[in-house]
Amino acid sequence: MRAVVDAGPVIHLSWIDHLDLLDHLFEEVFLPPAVRDEVLAPPPGTLGLERVQQALAAGWLRVRAPTRGTQASPAAAGPLAAGETAALLLAEELGADLVLTDDAAARAAARRRDLEVMGTVGVLIEARDHGLIPAAVPLLMELRRLGLWLSEDLVQTVQQEERGTSS
Repeated sequence: MRAVVDAGPVIHLSWIDHLDLLDHLFEEVFLPPAVRDEVLAPPPGTLGLERVQQALAAGWLRVRAPTRGTQASPAAAGPLAAGETAALLLAEELGADLVLTDDAAARAAARRRDLEVMGTVGVLIEARDHGLIPAAVPLLMELRRLGLWLSEDLVQTVQQEERGTSS
């Protein structure tokens, strides 16, 4: 499975030392240069930054620019930032199976282009379902503690799934 990733999942998974889940879940993981620049922009010592640098150095998190410029597509219009726009363009060009983004506007734009989307929470659920992690909820709680906003309904839904009480 081929995935194109936006900054959010890269940053959030690196915070909890689980960026490598992307390498285990997907055959190929691409990010556009604009996304790479965004995730590498924080100063040295920023939580997760070293993990992102390691993933890029290892080569499984692959930087690839869309061949069409971001101005060449309607995806560039509207509320999307440069990284999100480039990720959607790259996903279209590569025929990616999935766009990984936590941004609501990027998710909506991806769906309008018939691209499948998943966010950080979805990655953790997939990792749990593939036996790569024992449970997603403790990691969701850690992400919350570190500053990622997650709705209580979403956390409770995942918690119910893990307890086997989902209706």
